[in-house]
Amino acid sequence: MSCHLPVLIWHITKIPTTIWSIVAKHVQVSLPTTCIETRKPKGVLCIAINPVYKVCMAIGFKNGAIYLQRNGDDGDDVLIGHTKPVTCLEWHPSGDYLISGSIDKTIRFWNLDGKCVRILRGHKFAITCIAWVKKTGMITSCSKHEHKLWS
Repeated sequence: MSCHLPVLIWHITKIPTTIWSIVAKHVQVSLPTTCIETRKPKGVLCIAINPVYKVCMAIGFKNGAIYLQRNGDDGDDVLIGHTKPVTCLEWHPSGDYLISGSIDKTIRFWNLDGKCVRILRGHKFAITCIAWVKKTGMITSCSKHEHKLWS
């Protein structure tokens, strides 16, 4: 999820997950059937693909958890910190950090080890979208009637 018109739309079924191109109107990528498995909690709300590293994707859930699906044999992580549903996820362009927004009104920064390294508070309402401002390294976030730019 982001504040701008997305380039890709996710169509999530039990297995597999498919990425559709809005422009080309056809399937861009079909992910391996292990990317979203039935053993994970129900209630996927958002997904973000890491642009660089062996983390295939981050998946945000209604229970406040974030699941990091990894490629290869590195294992997977569950990031615990949000107290309410995770509504948006975004990877830093370097792939080193993930930011998450939630109905709990916080933005959390996660490293690749699955540790929360920073928490931003300041929204009065649930966070609906977040994005890195690539050239500045700042973060923008939105909630009902609010838009914030964080440095």
